Amino acid sequence: MFVADSGMNSVENRDELARACGKYLLACRMSSVGEIKRTVLSKRGRYKVFQDNLQAKEVIVGDGERRTRYILCFNPKEAKRQRKHREEIITLLDEKLKSHPNQMASAQWAIELLASRRYLNSGDTLLNS
Repeated sequence: MFVADSGMNSVENRDELARACGKYLLACRMSSVGEIKRTVLSKRGRYKVFQDNLQAKEVIVGDGERRTRYILCFNPKEAKRQRKHREEIITLLDEKLKSHPNQMASAQWAIELLASRRYLNSGDTLLNS
């Protein structure tokens, strides 16, 4: 069995690994693979609790030899920490946007808050694109 981190996870690499190794295990963030977003996350099933900071569930997509087995891992402590961090960033951004001399703050000014770009919108345009 071949095991690798998310740097090896691409369609081409998965196809090559399937031909060469047969069985492989690749790590990836759920948000980085379209199939995971569309298919895997929508599958029903309960997470099994292994520790207070590790829950996991198995999801199988497809049939036969070409099926893909996903092990979804969830860390509720990390999720809580990230949620708190996002809320702090959004509060900070609200304060900064309110303090801008022009209430119609320019998109360029918002982009300059680089650490927070993914939390900003300018009208209908997402600034993190």
